[in-house]
Order: sequence, then structure tokens, then C-alpha cells
Amino acid sequence: MENKLNKSKTSYLSNNTNDITYTYSFYDYIDIQLGDPISSIALNNKYIIIGTMMGQIKLFCLNSEYDKIFILNKENPEHITGISILEDEHTIYASIGDEKIISFETKDKLINNMISNKMDIYDNPLEHNIYCENAYILMSIDSLIKIYLLNFELEEKIKDDIYIFYEILYFSKNSSNYKSKKKGKIKTTNYFIPLDFDGSNLCWVEYLNDKQDRNLCVQYITKDGLIDNIDNIIYKFKVDKSYGHISHAKLLNENIILIVHELNKCEIRNIEKNFELINSFTHIGDEIYAIDFIYHDNNINYSEDLMDYKTNNINIDIKNKFYESYTNNENIIKINKEKKTNESQNLKGNKLPKIEYRNKKLKIRNSGELNTDSLKLFKDNDKKKKNNKLNQILAIITLDIDGNVNKYENGIEEVLFNLYDIKGIYKDHKDKKFFNMGYVYFIKTNLNYFGITTDHGCYIIKRND
Repeated sequence: MENKLNKSKTSYLSNNTNDITYTYSFYDYIDIQLGDPISSIALNNKYIIIGTMMGQIKLFCLNSEYDKIFILNKENPEHITGISILEDEHTIYASIGDEKIISFETKDKLINNMISNKMDIYDNPLEHNIYCENAYILMSIDSLIKIYLLNFELEEKIKDDIYIFYEILYFSKNSSNYKSKKKGKIKTTNYFIPLDFDGSNLCWVEYLNDKQDRNLCVQYITKDGLIDNIDNIIYKFKVDKSYGHISHAKLLNENIILIVHELNKCEIRNIEKNFELINSFTHIGDEIYAIDFIYHDNNINYSEDLMDYKTNNINIDIKNKFYESYTNNENIIKINKEKKTNESQNLKGNKLPKIEYRNKKLKIRNSGELNTDSLKLFKDNDKKKKNNKLNQILAIITLDIDGNVNKYENGIEEVLFNLYDIKGIYKDHKDKKFFNMGYVYFIKTNLNYFGITTDHGCYIIKRND
């Protein structure tokens, strides 16, 4: 798909600032065997880890002065269904099919200090033989959910009000064991497709009939801490054939979901408000193959040429544009440009963002009380909750069939780079195309590094500030 954006570099676009340009370059590559596609991926500030359909696990060390690639596991009888790196950054969990969890604990010198351990997912090994064919695994950062359906519920005709069973395993920072288990069941239909699990909430699609009437469902499995409670509220978003195929759904936080349908139509919806539409955009590209998202610090940087050097203060026009973009509840902070003074309505004592001048750049930080449009949509109003997002901005990252890696942030979608334009990637790989085999593809990022799985392996792309 042709577009007017430069595919090899991008700008950090904001409603408040001039562009800050980033470029992207090839950093390294994790190869795979022919016919052994990548089935899972994890990334943090230290490592990129991939798992394959034949059960191989490879770890790549970012910014390493020594060897970069380590094979953690050569093969397994089943494929790697999920990989997680805990927040301590050195405890790794990987699921082997629906049968076992293998854990690794890294130390300062990785190759000489790797501790590994295997644990059974099922309490009784015989259960694996019974449920394996109808079991599905989804992994979050700190837990894993196993979903399975009893054999007698499998029928060609769509049937309502059957139960799918689940078991959640919570990971421990001690890689020799997982922390605890929780079991339960959910009422749905016998034609369902699990889509996402964030550690507490499960998202799936259930088919209602052969006319492709469906419900996109979300259940807060552990919200009230109850086990085997089938009366928990399931939030359902009903769609018909005209809505198109739902290819991806991601739980962005406990109340916000991203839905991709009709190949490249993206919607952000509020789960608890009957899936009320918050925002939507059409992806730049014909078909989305993979998505990821990240919350990052709400720092807005201005280059030094935006200073008024006569007064050594911020240029008043830039300052006005910045304050104009901030909102508090439903009340917009208004700037009187003629008087060049700041006026606001119904601020309820909230402070304006702090403005600092450091290292030849102006840095404006959000006070936590005022929100840009993006923060207003995605902040977590409960300050006591884990993963509080009050001072962070959401960036949605998408990969499409043409190799474009896009970012959606603050209501703007842009192309960060295109794999075919990145120098250093083998020409032979580009000529054979990256996504020709029809595998399931993944993208993971912390915005500094991108791990992108293809037919040829995992490409690591680095952002150059």
C-alpha cells in the first residue's frame, strides 16, 4: 500500500510539539530451522526470547559484550505455547504445549549460571492424555491459563450454555516452582476462540449460529477472588456477519480493549460501558498480522530552538499550545493568547504541569492531575491497583503484511519503519518475502528494540535516538 510517510524513519508525533526524528536500523537476527516456525516471543530491556513449534527456545542478549545467542532448550515433544520474562528481569517461564512449564533463572554471567527446572501443568499426568486435544494455553507476564473443553461437548452443531474449564498458574520469582493455582469454569458455547489473557481477565469469541453472529466476551476471572463461580459477570459485545472477521483482540487494561476486524479496522472500546466505542482508526496497510502495546512515560520534549533566547524562557506560542492540549475531567484549560496569560476553568486546585530546562532541552512533565487526550482515555482511575497508568501514555504497535511497523498514539497513526527498507537484512530474505508461509507472526517491543518474527527467523530492530 502506497503512503506518503517515510518508511525508514519517523517522528514522535504529539499534539503539542514539533517533530523529534528517530531512525531505525538492523541490530541482529535469530535464525530458525526450515519448517520450524516461531510460536512465541518475549522481550524486555535485557533479552529477546523465542520459542518454536519443535520446542526450541533461544535467548538473545541485548547490549552484550560477550556471546549473544544461547539455546535454552533444543527440542520438546510439543511446541512452545508461551514465554514470559518476569519483572525481576532474570526469571523466565515457558510453556511446553499444555503439558509442562520450563523455567530459567539467569545470573550475572548467563552461560555459567543458568538454573532450569520443569514442572507439570496437570496435577495428574493422565489428565494430559484426556484433555490435550481440546486444551489451549495463553500466557501473561506473571501467569498462565489453561482452557479446556470436555470431549462430549464437541458437536458439529453450535450449542449454547456449555462450560469451558480453566486453570490459572501464577508464577513465582523462584523459578523452581509456580506460586499457586486457581481453577474454575465459564459458561459459553462449544464454538469459542480464546484471544487474550492479561493475568486476570480472559477474552474470547463465541459463535452463536452458522450465520456468524458472535459475541466478543471478557470475563474478570479473578476479580473477586472466587473459585468455581460461574455467576461472575461476562461482558459481551454482539456482532453479526457485517462486522467482519475479528482477527485480534488485546486487553489494554482491565477496562479497555483493542479489537481488529476486517483485516485492518481497529477499535478501542470500554468493556464495562457495553463496549462503548472510544476511538477507531484504519490501519496504514492492507492487513494487520501482529500487534503489541506498551505504556511509556508521559514526557514531552522540546528542542532548544523553541526557547525565546531574549528572555531565556519558553516561547509563549509553544507554551500556549502545550497548555491548550491538556484537559481536566471535561473542562479544557483555556489560554488567553492576547493577554499571554494562562486562564483555566474549574481546575479544582489541580496544578499545571511542571516545566523544566535541562541538558539543552525543555522537558515538560505531567503533574498526574492533568491528562492529555490519550491519558484521559486510558488512565486507571483506581490508584491502588497494580500497574497504575496515571502518568503513562499508551502506544499501540502493529505489523502488517507489507512489512510496515506502525505506531498509534495520541490519536495519530504513523509508519515507524518498513522491514524491506531496513539495511542489513539479507536481500535473499527480502526477495523471498517475510510473510509467505502463512505462519502466526508476532511483534514485541519496548520502543527501543523491536522483535519481529518472520518466515526466516526473528529480526531485531533498534531505534536510534
